[in-house]
Amino acid sequence: EVDEVCHVTGMVVKLLYSNGLIKDVELTDCTITPNGALKVENTKLTITHTATSLSAETSIFVEDKRTPGNPVSLEVISTPKKTTYFEQETFDWSGLRVALVHDNGVKREVFGWELYPSNGDQAYGGNGTLSITYKVSESKTFNTTIPIEVHVPTGLRILKMPDKVVYKEGEFFDPAGLIVA
Repeated sequence: EVDEVCHVTGMVVKLLYSNGLIKDVELTDCTITPNGALKVENTKLTITHTATSLSAETSIFVEDKRTPGNPVSLEVISTPKKTTYFEQETFDWSGLRVALVHDNGVKREVFGWELYPSNGDQAYGGNGTLSITYKVSESKTFNTTIPIEVHVPTGLRILKMPDKVVYKEGEFFDPAGLIVA
């Protein structure tokens, strides 16, 4: 909530090296911003490793303490961890967070929204959108969308011919060595 200090107890920070090694880093070796009382405007938390100046960000949502007014729109406060898929891959919308925006500027995180395509559905061709619907009452529903991308196959190519390409009548094809992509 507003004016709370961001607590990072339990946070794990790792430094990634170009050779693939990963090293744990003490939180005392990092700066975290914002570093004071949180405000509604704070939407990101930045962790910076002091010695290397390398940083990473994560989304945060600061709940407004004011009384909400009338709801006017739906806003995505954190996109799903994954928004790009290959055809027939299963959708996973984990990480998605949504807020109801009120006419006085108050935003409140909401749950119980509906998604299309649904979590667990298979991806199908082309670019598209994830539709999010939140029903406030029987007469009031809000919608928003997130762009998603679904990659579809466009061709098949022989990268390496099979070891054997000459056959006698009655022999069976031997795919050994054949590489197709």
